[in-house]
Amino acid sequence: MREKFSLVIPTYNEAKNIENLCTKILKILSEHNINFELIIVDDDSPDGTWKIVENLTKENKAIKLIRRINEKDLSTAVIRGWGESEGDILGVIDGDFQHPPEIIPFMIRKMLEDSEVDIVVASRHGSEGGISKWNAWRRSVSWLGVLVSAFFLPEILEKVRDPMSGYFILRKKVISGKSLDPIGYKVLLEVLAKGTYKKVIEAPYFFKEREKGGSKAGLREYLNTSIHIWKLSFHTGEIYRVTKYICVGMSGALVTLLGYLFGRWLNFGQAFSYALGLELAIINNFILNEFWTFSDKSRNDPMFRSRIMRLFEFSLICIYGFLISFLSFLVSLKIMHLISIYAALIGVSLGFIWNFLIGTNVTWLSKIFSKNTN
Repeated sequence: MREKFSLVIPTYNEAKNIENLCTKILKILSEHNINFELIIVDDDSPDGTWKIVENLTKENKAIKLIRRINEKDLSTAVIRGWGESEGDILGVIDGDFQHPPEIIPFMIRKMLEDSEVDIVVASRHGSEGGISKWNAWRRSVSWLGVLVSAFFLPEILEKVRDPMSGYFILRKKVISGKSLDPIGYKVLLEVLAKGTYKKVIEAPYFFKEREKGGSKAGLREYLNTSIHIWKLSFHTGEIYRVTKYICVGMSGALVTLLGYLFGRWLNFGQAFSYALGLELAIINNFILNEFWTFSDKSRNDPMFRSRIMRLFEFSLICIYGFLISFLSFLVSLKIMHLISIYAALIGVSLGFIWNFLIGTNVTWLSKIFSKNTN
């Protein structure tokens, strides 16, 4: 491999792992004849991680150490490492063995086989990926992060199923000249939002729980990630699209309630009246989203037939939202014994969340966006 590969390992209190990890990575990359450098960026670990790495640099010139004083942030450590790298291909991997280094050659090969591939993400999501030994709470928090990013950065989730991954490689040109300002652990979000690239692919892997040392994931990091997503939403302009969609959703909620009240005025049953309101809301929401919220996307494919197909797709997706909303309405009404107007509001809210996270990506982003970028 002629291109040089620069792999950054951000560390803080990884004295129990770092030597074994470096030894393993050196062996794997050397066996595959990869021209590489290993850059460890340590935030002045109290356990002496940097001292261990300092000794390793004396034994192998491919290992470099950057010791930061009075800085403790994984994302900025990664950016610092990339900034001092020599490689044409950059990468990042955790220093705790939760990311299996065995798939690095596969990821590099996938990039080199296709000149349009600029980013390869090691993904925990998919048929061959997974997570071991995570309790229900941590799994829920992880998926909540994906859902939040999908809500505020829908185009990013269209490109990759695991936007919260901390294990990936990219061509240096993707971030060349870009001002990266990540917060917390999620560097990939920053790269996907601000980088210049053609194609992103994923390589499945099985995320392992750390065997030595303690997890650094905590409330502060979850808060930082939320702030980061919010900032990127403003940077990309997606926050304004989200605002439009919320307005459309509110109008759809109003149409649903008016349709429900109209049906009751005509002496229709409660269930039929609510179903009528939902169907009118689907038509209302499609028209407003097509010509307002996603007008920039729909203009890329304005043919009448295409619009009809989008209406069909949106309606099909909304059937599930319809069922979620309708069942929530019935449960709230018949089991929780709420008054009908409150039951309708609960149903509308749950249906809105589904239709935004799924319906918009399928109807406007996945088809039209891919046509416009590939």
